[in-house]
Amino acid sequence: MANPKKRGRQYYANVWVDGIRLRDCLGTENWQEALRRQRELVENVRQGKITAQKKPEWLAYTTAKALDVLIEKRKQERKAERTIQADKERAKRVKELLGEVHVRKLDVDADIAPIN
Repeated sequence: MANPKKRGRQYYANVWVDGIRLRDCLGTENWQEALRRQRELVENVRQGKITAQKKPEWLAYTTAKALDVLIEKRKQERKAERTIQADKERAKRVKELLGEVHVRKLDVDADIAPIN
């Protein structure tokens, strides 16, 4: 577990617990008190008293799967058939250019700039 970091006069927790990222002000200027509060915070998460957002599942998708999920979502939103067809055509070109890159590993300058 990482130690609390000081920003200005306050300590902040920035830790991962069971796939959940906790970033919170600990509300103290004392380092020992910050350590104690951070341990309490982690323990509360493990006991289920505090729930935080998990990583979005789309971060694990490849670009091809992310585009397919997007198109399916647009179908569920009952977009016009021509809109869905245009989305598929655009997605095909993006899939050709990017291949099977994971969404979380995309680099805007290196991967996406050539598409424009």
